[in-house]
Amino acid sequence: MRLQVYHLPINEAAAQLQVGVTVLKKFCRQHNVGRWPYRKLLSVDKLVRSVEEQSEQDPAGASYVIRELELLKQEIYNDPEVQLDGKIKKLRQANFKMQYKQRLYVSDGSFASMGQRDIYEL
Repeated sequence: MRLQVYHLPINEAAAQLQVGVTVLKKFCRQHNVGRWPYRKLLSVDKLVRSVEEQSEQDPAGASYVIRELELLKQEIYNDPEVQLDGKIKKLRQANFKMQYKQRLYVSDGSFASMGQRDIYEL
């Protein structure tokens, strides 16, 4: 089942489709969509933006990663139950860690080194 509203929260998607949330959930369950994929797509979008921001260090690696993430988004639209592979999970974890360290640096101001690894290793 492919819906063009997966990028919206389920309440907004139901409103756009002019059905109730319960009806939309029932329809999704009938078509083997256990969880609404909005948050998964949001996570991939954030990861794409983060890689784009970091692309100065390795433009070729960044373009490869962005291309892979865009393909993953298309897979999620085609099959919302698709699982993220280990490489994507490691990339997300490295990105979360880097953002956490950046927040620490901004709030503390005395953070000496962020120890950034190459997050483009897929």
